[in-house]
Amino acid sequence: SACPLTKRCTRWSMLALQGCRSRGAVCLVAAAAAAARHRAQQQHTYAPAKVVAPSRIKLSEAGALGTMEYRIFFNDIDSGARISPWHNLPLYDNTISKVPTGKIVNMVCEMPKGTDHKMEITPKEQWNPIKQDVKKGALRFIKHGKLPWNYGALPQTWEDPTETGNTGLPGDNDPIDVVDISSIVPQRGHTYPVKILGTLALIDEGETDWKMIAINVKDPLACGMNDVDDVEKQMPGMVDAVRQWYRVYKLAEGKPLNAYSFEGRALPQSDAIKVIEQAHQSWSKLNLKGNKKYSLDPLVVPRA
Repeated sequence: SACPLTKRCTRWSMLALQGCRSRGAVCLVAAAAAAARHRAQQQHTYAPAKVVAPSRIKLSEAGALGTMEYRIFFNDIDSGARISPWHNLPLYDNTISKVPTGKIVNMVCEMPKGTDHKMEITPKEQWNPIKQDVKKGALRFIKHGKLPWNYGALPQTWEDPTETGNTGLPGDNDPIDVVDISSIVPQRGHTYPVKILGTLALIDEGETDWKMIAINVKDPLACGMNDVDDVEKQMPGMVDAVRQWYRVYKLAEGKPLNAYSFEGRALPQSDAIKVIEQAHQSWSKLNLKGNKKYSLDPLVVPRA
């Protein structure tokens, strides 16, 4: 029969003294390896995130829109299990051919164009559903007005509050935000590929809050846009409109103007891709190492 040392790593030394020495050094090596695997499992609370393709996601709503109970959950069609839009959806889209890696990413739409409910993926709830933000016991609405574009987040990204990056200020502890300037209005919670065009380095209450400028790849204008300068050519005034909106939108809440790094310039696509790559690396460290000190509990990912 198999030596118990290979099965019960926590008892290997005791069992060795009780007669398993006759099996020799091979048995002890196997036991030590089993013990090491056991310790590793104990130290790593979180399993690597299982990736679920956006096409295999079904949304489900709980509660009524406009109430504290409202949630949008993400479900894996194949297994029926709930998944996290933050951790289990892939950042990079691999369904678009002939496009350099990094330019096409997946966006989770939290707030479609023309809405004012302040919706977001909630990091502190199991499965990270989309819900309406609450402040001082009241549901939040965008008092500045309804959104002129689609707004959402990039899965598998994290703006690390312990890193200052090239703005000199810490990240805001959330996934990266993205502004989709397309005329196509998706369903709230819908995940779809967008082309990254540029970015603005918003500074919100002393934290870096990157705003990616992107366009739905299915938009008729998407083919003619390959960098932030192309936005001005195809949609004159759009970049300035985005910049001004996020500079002033909190005035309606009695807060001061927001500021920007880089003198408010919209950075080109190449810089935006670097920011996304860094945020993806930060997320990887957060997710795979189970970094409890700075993670947003509960960091829940299903085991493969």
